[in-house]
Amino acid sequence: MTELPRTARTTPRTHSERASRELEAVHAIVDEALCCHVATSVDGSPRMAPMVHGRLGARLILHGSRSSTLMAALAAGAEVCAAFTLIDGLVLGRSAMHHSLNYRSAIVFGRAREIADFDEKSAALRVLTERVVPGRWSEVRAMSEREVHATLVVALPLDEPSAKIRSGPPLDPASDVDGPWWAGVVPLALRSSAPIPAPDLPAGIAPPASVREFERRMQRPR
Repeated sequence: MTELPRTARTTPRTHSERASRELEAVHAIVDEALCCHVATSVDGSPRMAPMVHGRLGARLILHGSRSSTLMAALAAGAEVCAAFTLIDGLVLGRSAMHHSLNYRSAIVFGRAREIADFDEKSAALRVLTERVVPGRWSEVRAMSEREVHATLVVALPLDEPSAKIRSGPPLDPASDVDGPWWAGVVPLALRSSAPIPAPDLPAGIAPPASVREFERRMQRPR
């Protein structure tokens, strides 16, 4: 396992027992999350947006419109924070004080750089597409040169990340355990439903292999 570097920004001040020191834990959370929330400051004003992301080795790949103020700031090298959260269950204690969530979360700090090279950008856009629905890139129309140029793509090094994980039952005080109140965990998991075809899809075009496999994967119990 690779130990995470410790910095002032990645050292937890509360519930340090939940912190993971493993880079592999950060990568696993990033890879499972379907989106992240990216924040920066533009002219002293906070900006934040949910984004679909990808991971290419030790780099986080983000993309957006060239007209996006947030993306323009990232491409210019602004300090950025990206947050990922997976909710695994509701933790219901015997008192409101001891309610919580079972979760896996990661935060990444740093400065991004724009990916301007056409081939590198095309490869990054493929990573973004394939991470969400593996196999999809080869099933769709290839992106045109104009479409690639119209998309702003940045890479954020995963050099300063942190991760926190909570699992298990409520941690009620011993004085509450014999009381009449129910306590436990309500597990939560993301599931998919059957694919819904576009209303203008010509007859006879069935969901391709990537969509069928994604549906199967998202319906399997964890």
